[in-house]
Parts: sequence; structure tokens; C-alpha cells
Amino acid sequence: MNSTSVYIFNIYQISLYVRDTLHYTVPGRDETYLTEHYKRRGESLKRLTGEGTPFASFLRANEDKSPKITESINRLINDIYGEDSRIMRVVGDLVEVDHSQHILIYELVLGIYQTIDDIMRGYIAHAKKDNTFEQEIEDVVNAGEYYFRALAHHAIVGDVAKFYFEYSQAMHEAKGQKNPVAQFISEDIKKLYDFVRFMSKYNKVKDATYWAMADEVNAVLTQITGERAIPEGKTIPEIFNDIGQTTLRVLQDAERKWHTVFVPLHNEYMEYIKKQIQKKENDKEG
Repeated sequence: MNSTSVYIFNIYQISLYVRDTLHYTVPGRDETYLTEHYKRRGESLKRLTGEGTPFASFLRANEDKSPKITESINRLINDIYGEDSRIMRVVGDLVEVDHSQHILIYELVLGIYQTIDDIMRGYIAHAKKDNTFEQEIEDVVNAGEYYFRALAHHAIVGDVAKFYFEYSQAMHEAKGQKNPVAQFISEDIKKLYDFVRFMSKYNKVKDATYWAMADEVNAVLTQITGERAIPEGKTIPEIFNDIGQTTLRVLQDAERKWHTVFVPLHNEYMEYIKKQIQKKENDKEG
């Protein structure tokens, strides 16, 4: 692992903590809610984006972009991992999540993840030009994006289903008439659709399994809005159950593939850091 890959990998670690923030929108992973993990994520984000880091160097070299990026990363850190967070609350060994604020989490996470991904790919492109490129670093960035997009789709589909049934209930109670509750829910559903479109616009994932899932998600979204007919013999609950199972399978596939390429590279990174520390100590003694 050369110094260029180490530099990129340092920035890549930011994307991991940003990605893991999405797990707070998905039930079923108990370790996500451990206070020690929550605090470690917040501290790691601060450390990896602080002064003296590759991320900070990027910001200094790109002053035209840095204010907006800095504001976005600080919002994520403060609004989710800050002591005054209105979304998260530490209660003993566990963290409580205000699940009514998933949309705010998506707004904070999706944009900054895309920014970090663009930064990494810019450095990768530069490494290819000056012959410092190593395929392993691009592989882990690609696998990481697949994992992130799969997780985001799984989370958003779950919220679309939840909001859809809440909307149907509100309309039923109002006897099919427009009402403020249904209108509010409808606006939230539109935001979720926009998140899916945002990911589609900037997506660089090549994995065929992912794209089959993304196409299925798009089909479901158009079916429940009436743009596309519901498959004969299917009900809306069945459609949501099917797509939930599909996104979960793809998420599991993405996590498995990411783990396969990440672990060896992370081990190389830790070995590189260990050697650098040893070298500094030897230089001091010399």
C-alpha cells in the first residue's frame, strides 16, 4: 500500500462513518444502538475531518468548495453526534433514535456521502495519471458505494411503505377528502422519492445485482403512484413485502462483498501506519 492509497484510504474512512449513520434508520441491528459505538462514530468523524488530515488538506486546496462542504459535515456531526442532538439521545448503554426524523438523517447523510465519494474518485483519477494508482483502493471505494447505495435503498423503501400506509389511513379517516395530515405525509413521500432520484443521478455502481434491485424499487414507486399498473394478483402490502425482501438480500450481498475487499486493505493500512510510527520512533532515537 503506497502513500497515495493511504491518503485516499484516510478520506475513505469518513465515508464509513457517514454510511453507518444510515443504520440508525433501519431496525434489526442491535449493536448499532450501543452508546460506545455511537460515541466512537462521532469522535472518529471529528478526528478524520480535523486539522492535519487529508480531508482538511483537500478543503484548503479547494477554497471555493470548502465552506459548503465544511458546513455539511459539521451539520452531520452536530445534529446527529452532538450533545445537543434532537435526533439521538444517549440513555445509559444505548442510544435512542427519534425515528420521526429519518428524512433529516437522509438529508444530512446522502449529500455528504456523495461529496466524499467524489473527492476520493478525484484522487484516484489523479493517481492513475501519475502512476501511483493501486487497484485495491478503487475496488474498496466501488464496493463501499455498492454497500452504501444498497443500505440507503433498503432504508428508504422501508420508510416509503410506512408513510404510504399512514397516508392511506389518513385518507380513509377523511373519507377520501384532502386533509392536512395526508398532505403532510404526501410531502414526506415525495422527499423520499427525490432521495432515490438523487442517488440514481450520481450512481457509479456497476454491480448487476444492485441494478436489478434499483429497477425493482423504481417499479414499485411508479406502481404506488399509479404511473404503472400493479402486477395482476398482487396487493400493495405484498409489493412492499417483496421489495423489502429484495433490498435486504441485496444489502446482505453488498455488505459481504465490501467486507471481502475492505478487511485486507484495512490490515495493510494498519501495517503501514505501524511502520510509520516505528520509523518516527527510530528517527528520534537516532
